[in-house]
Amino acid sequence: MNSWLRKFNVSTRIMSLVGFLVIVMIAQMAFFMAGLDSSKQRSELQLIKVAEENHLIEKEAKQFVLRAKIQDLQQQAQQVQKTFSDMLFWYFDGIVTQYYESLTKAADSADLLQQQLAALSADPQSSAQVTAILATLAEYRELMDAAVGYYQQGKDNLAESEIGDANLEAKTLNEQLSKLAGMLQARLSHADSNLVSALDETLVASKEVEKLSIQAKEQVDRDVKTLWLVLLLTLPLIIVIATAVISSITRPLKVLKEQLTQIEQNSDLTQMLSLEGSDEIQDMSQATQNLLLKLRRTLEEIGLLVHELNEASKQGYKVSLDTLQQSTEQQLQSAGIAAAATELGASSEDISNTADQGLLLVKEVSKAANQGQVDVNATAKTMQQLAAQFDGVESSVFELVKHSSAIGQVLDVIRGIADQTNLLALNAAIEAARAGDQGRGFAVVADEVRTLALRTSQSTDEIQKMVEALQEHSKTASSSLSSNRKHVDSSVQLSEQAEISLKLIIEELAQLESSNQVIASITNEQKNAVIEVDENVQKIRVLASNVEQQAKDSSSVSESLTNMADKLRQELQVFRH
Repeated sequence: MNSWLRKFNVSTRIMSLVGFLVIVMIAQMAFFMAGLDSSKQRSELQLIKVAEENHLIEKEAKQFVLRAKIQDLQQQAQQVQKTFSDMLFWYFDGIVTQYYESLTKAADSADLLQQQLAALSADPQSSAQVTAILATLAEYRELMDAAVGYYQQGKDNLAESEIGDANLEAKTLNEQLSKLAGMLQARLSHADSNLVSALDETLVASKEVEKLSIQAKEQVDRDVKTLWLVLLLTLPLIIVIATAVISSITRPLKVLKEQLTQIEQNSDLTQMLSLEGSDEIQDMSQATQNLLLKLRRTLEEIGLLVHELNEASKQGYKVSLDTLQQSTEQQLQSAGIAAAATELGASSEDISNTADQGLLLVKEVSKAANQGQVDVNATAKTMQQLAAQFDGVESSVFELVKHSSAIGQVLDVIRGIADQTNLLALNAAIEAARAGDQGRGFAVVADEVRTLALRTSQSTDEIQKMVEALQEHSKTASSSLSSNRKHVDSSVQLSEQAEISLKLIIEELAQLESSNQVIASITNEQKNAVIEVDENVQKIRVLASNVEQQAKDSSSVSESLTNMADKLRQELQVFRH
């Protein structure tokens, strides 16, 4: 499975894993929201039922209030009947006994009855009946008061007539009170019936609410169980997929780390990195392999340059020794020419005394001049060869500087690749940090890759410093060679001037030999020429001494270049390439 996943990019794998997790979360959320919606509907229905139950409870409370009110009216009606009975008793007792106290109590009872009936008249449904009762009560009191008056006046017949009418009114009043009590009893029974009905409806509503509550609880339990079941089913799948994705990332990184560690420990740049797949890790492995190949080629080129530098420095050292030897010989020959010129100057004073001796001396001087011309020609040729060799050495040094610059450019490329590798490792560490605990292994590998990139960058900096030191020494050698070249050119020019001077001497000696007549004047010219030759020879000696010193300096530079080349070769031998 890892090899199949390696066909995709790391970012694609991570995004696919994240997408799968998001889909699973969305599915779980949708299922959870569906359960919440179902619970919401049940809750709304339950709220409706609770509202109905509350309405029924309010209705029931109103029925309780109404029943209590009716019951209170019934109690008031009972008090009215009691007061009515008391009033009848006291009126009867007062009529019979004519006691003032009984009549007073009868009047008080009638007043109390009137007040109680007035209180009952506040009930709208009882108001009409109470009004009729009050009217009957008023007629009854009027008749009883008239009967009492008649008794007090001794008009018993009239009093009995009034009492008879009053009894009829009392009977009517009793019937009216009975009807009022019956009506209140009927209203109370009706209120009790409504109250029982309201209680039944409230009980039914309570049972429905309880049923809905039980259903809601059961639905929540089912949703929780289903959610746990979905989690138990999806969690292993998520773990398997996440493990596969993480393994597809960390396993090749671990292999790459082991290969790079082996290369670093063995300093073996010939070892190839082998990773399968077509993802960023493979790209990073390929980039690292390309970096190693470029580093190998760079080290090989540096090795070739070191070899060439070593050969060139040896050749320069050899040329410097040859130049030193030739300069020594030139100085010796210049000393001989100077001695000959001195002898020629001494001989020229005797030329005027004897032509034969002067001619002989002229022949000897001509012979010495010819030999001096040969020596000067040899010196000039040696100087020209030395100049040509200096050209070769200078060209080799310039080529070394150019290759050193090329090495610097290659090191810049290596440094850029190391920085890019470091950046890739940093991005990988960031992605691992975003992945949390699951990306911890990836972060460790990314840190190892970044450490290797830093080591590569440090090694590149060390090579850069060595190359810069080589360039600095090369520039110093080039400057020294340029200075030596100027001195060599000056020596060549002086040799040519000496050759010209010797040619003039030979021509003058030939003229002296062909014409002894003008020997005196020629002798003077010869003295001047000898002085000039002596000066030129002294200059040649000085120049030869300078050339000798420069040859020694060139030899020291060549030896330093050889030592630096050997040291650089030893540094390169650490790496197997």
